[in-house]
Formats: sequence, structure tokens, C-alpha cells
Amino acid sequence: MKIILRYLQGIPGIVLILYVQLILSADIYLSELKSATKTWLYLLTFVGAVILCPALIRLFRRFSIRYKATLTNKRRKIIWFTAFWLISAAVFGFYYVAEYPGAFSADSITQYKQAITGVYNNWHPVLHTLLGFKLPLTLTGGWVGSIVLFQLIVFSLAAAYAAYTILRHSNIPFAALSLAFILISPATAVMSLYPWKDIPFAIMALLAVSYAANTYFTKGEWLKKRSHIVAVVIVLVLATVFRHNAILFTLPMLIAMLLYLKRKAVLIIAACFAAAVILIEGPLYAMLHVEQPGDRQTEMLGVPVSVIGAVAARNPSALDAESKQFIYSVAPAQSWTNGYVIGNFNTVKFLPGTNYHKISEAGAPKVIGCMFKCFIRSPKEAFAGFIAATDMVYTVTGDDSYWSDVTPGIVGNEYNISYRGDRVAKDVISFTSNRLNTFMKWFFWYVGAMNLLLITAALARFKFNQKAEWKRILPVLALLMYNFGTMLLLSGDDFRLFYYTFPITPVLLLLILREEDKTSTADKKAAIEPEKARFDDVPALPVEEQPDEAPVIEPQAKAAEI
Repeated sequence: MKIILRYLQGIPGIVLILYVQLILSADIYLSELKSATKTWLYLLTFVGAVILCPALIRLFRRFSIRYKATLTNKRRKIIWFTAFWLISAAVFGFYYVAEYPGAFSADSITQYKQAITGVYNNWHPVLHTLLGFKLPLTLTGGWVGSIVLFQLIVFSLAAAYAAYTILRHSNIPFAALSLAFILISPATAVMSLYPWKDIPFAIMALLAVSYAANTYFTKGEWLKKRSHIVAVVIVLVLATVFRHNAILFTLPMLIAMLLYLKRKAVLIIAACFAAAVILIEGPLYAMLHVEQPGDRQTEMLGVPVSVIGAVAARNPSALDAESKQFIYSVAPAQSWTNGYVIGNFNTVKFLPGTNYHKISEAGAPKVIGCMFKCFIRSPKEAFAGFIAATDMVYTVTGDDSYWSDVTPGIVGNEYNISYRGDRVAKDVISFTSNRLNTFMKWFFWYVGAMNLLLITAALARFKFNQKAEWKRILPVLALLMYNFGTMLLLSGDDFRLFYYTFPITPVLLLLILREEDKTSTADKKAAIEPEKARFDDVPALPVEEQPDEAPVIEPQAKAAEI
């Protein structure tokens, strides 16, 4: 038994084998192959997982991101941050010129209308409408192009700060590669041009994980500045308000930062975070007479409806009376049989004859109950519907055409917002993106690929039984909690909900994989002469300049270098 466990790399290897088997089996289950063929494929994938997963655990345990002190003085810090920002601004500027004045979907036009009329509805988070639409329009006298331009400026600053943070705690090649991964991604080339709430959420998430990295690698010294604590709170509050389900990400991120602080400071900061969110969504929205949407359950119950719809489409005779009455009140039988793409409720949601308000009228308990009855009465079709509705988050081999086929564009509108970009620049971006998608699409569009990468690295490197490890486990867990939690709320393959995964992955890999035994001269000095400023009830400004690094573990710890 010990020999087997040693080969499997213990519990981490077993967990990874089970996860890989599960996600690959989901794709096999959705296929149209015969049962005998599927059985053989299940067996082959298990054998492959048993061979490859332990090898991946061993590889990640041996691989480390090397640390080499580069930002040794203030001048170098300024030069490197400026260089990263100029590169980021140039790339985003090129995207902007190609698609001027930006890309506007129906949601974007709705928010634009709210910004110019002052009549707000919180279906799209009003704070985003105010900061992302109203503010730039006000500052520029109503210039439509300012909406996307302001977003790109903020994104370029966040990307530069993330690259600067990575360089501060690793080396030049990894920092440059990380920035390139963020900027030249075909997904970024498209997503950054839409003024969707998902982009500012991605920006705030990128800043949050960068703050977490700074805090972890300086053993909490970075968080001793009041200005840094204020920045953390502001970023997490904005992220929470920008997306209605963002708390799945921001709560574990907040806990990760609070682990460095004393109890009284923890209570103060947690109270400030909660109060800020409540004040924004309470008194501020009330003052602006914000209309609250009354049909949230329709969005939250997308997966149960997709499961019931799959049974209605493929095996309607298995539906019990209650489930049949419910699903056919949402859309007629013909829509489910002929118009429904299994797992994508959005393909039926807007068809003539569909009344999706019936979902909220039925209520969550009834809809979820009908879903479970479908699993009992027609398991094959029900599981097919569930997997098809959620696989965008975990698949690494599935059909990505439903979510990666996103291009910049402007829907018809009454405000004369139309494309006036540079055709040559647009063709250059299109050519480059097509080539990158041909060879590296897995890295740019598959959320499941990023999840698998982070899960594998985390299982290989984290010591889950050590309390101190949770300071870097929680930022990774925040991403997984958001992705797999949001997965259960999907109504269709909506990539923008998960776009943030890609920009923040390099920073999370830094947290997981950076070598822990080598320190710079500044580190050793910090270990001998620790900062004298103490953090009591409320953090105080440090007396001396903060070192870039502090030892992460004892010098005798040995980490492999590659």
C-alpha cells in the first residue's frame, strides 16, 4: 500500500486523478458514441490519469519560479513600472484604434441610456454604470468614445501593476511573459473593448491578487501601510458591487488579507468592508431612485431549467405532471424539441412564445424539486443537461465554439453609436488572433484549462495542514469558489463571467510556484533587523522604507530550482 501511495504521490495525486477522470468522463458522457465505446474510453482515461497525474504532481513539486532581485532601488521601480504601463497602454491603444469607439452590446446600450437619462436599474450594477459610463461621459462632455477609453486606461494601469508585482517577487522573463499573456490574448483583444461589468471586475480581481502576493512575500509588511489597507478595501468593495455574485471571490480574498492582521484591526476592516457595500447598495441607490430588478431567480435557476429542458427535449414522456406543467409554461413543447441547444437555456429564453417570468413565479424550491425528479426519472438526459450547462467551467476537451466565438461589434441603436475604427489595425488584430487561436486556444479560452493548471499546481505545492499556508491558499481558493459557484447559476455559455480567470492566473501561479529558499540581500537584512513599526489596533505607517522581500520560510528549507 505504501508503494502505491508513494507512486500516486499521496492524497494530492489521488485527488487529481479523480478530478481529471471526472472532467474527461463528462465530455465522453455528452458524446454520441455507443455505450460500449464510452465504457472503453472511461477505462482508458482512468489508466491515462493514473499514469499522468502523479507525474504532473512530481513535475510541479520540482519546478519553481526563481526569484532574482531586480527592483533594488526607487529609480528601478519607477523605470520598470513605467515600461510595463507604456507597453500595456500601447497594446490597448491599438485595440481601441482598431475598434473605435469600442464594442457595444445590447447591455452596453442599456447602461449608456441609463447614464444619459439618470434613470437607473440595478439589473446592471448601478455603481458600474456610474463609474464606467456616467463619469467618463460627464468628464468629456458626452463623448461616447470615452467610455471604453477610460476602461482601457484603467486596465493598462492594473496590468502594469500586476507585471510590476510579479517582477518584484520573481524575475524579468516571468514578468514579461505574464504581461504578454494578459495583453496579446485574443480573449483580451475582444473582451477589453466591451464596457461590460465583467471587465472592471477582472481589473479589481487582478489588483486584489497582486495585493495578496505583495503581502504574502513580505510576510505582511506590505499591509502595514494604511494606504495599502485602504486600497485593499476599496478594490474588494468595488469588485463586490460590480458583480452581483462577486462575493464568492471577494470574501475569501478578504479573509486571506485579514489573516495578517490583529483581531481588533480585523474587526474594523471587516466592518468597513460590509458598511461600504451596504451604503452603496442602500442609501446611495435609494438617493438615485434605483429600480431593483424583480426577476433575479430566472438568472439563478438557469442550470435546473436546463436540466428539465433536456428531459423535455429528449425524453418528454419521463416528465411527471408537475415538471411538465412547469417547463411547458416557460416555453411550448416545440421550442424545447426544435429550438433548444442542450444545456443552453438562452437558446429558448428569447424565442417567441417563451415566458421566462414563469420561473420566478414557480420559485426556487419547486424548480429545484422538478430538477431532482428529472434525475430520478430520466437520469441519462438529466445528467446530459447538467453537464452541458456547466462544462464550460471545467472542460479541457469540449467544444468551445459556443463561448469563444466572440467578436467586437456594435448593435443597432438609437444613439448613432457606430463603428469608426481603423480597418488596417482591425485586420492586423484579426490575423494575429486567428494564428494564436490556432496553436494556443486552450490557454486563451478554456476556463477549465486554467482551473486544471491551478488545481494541479496547488495540490503539488500547498501544505494544507499548515495554518500559515492558507495565506496563499485562499487567493487560489477564491478563484475556484467563484468559478464553480457561478457555474451553478449559468443560463448559457457566457465566457465573460469567467474572463477574469485568465489575467489573474499568472499572479496566482507566482503565489503557488515561487521558490521559497532564496532571498535577496534586502531579505536577509530584513530578517536580521525587522521593521520596528508595530501593528496594534489600527495599522500605522512604517518608519523605514519597506524591503521588496522578506523570507517566506526558514533558510534551511530546500526548493528545487529549474
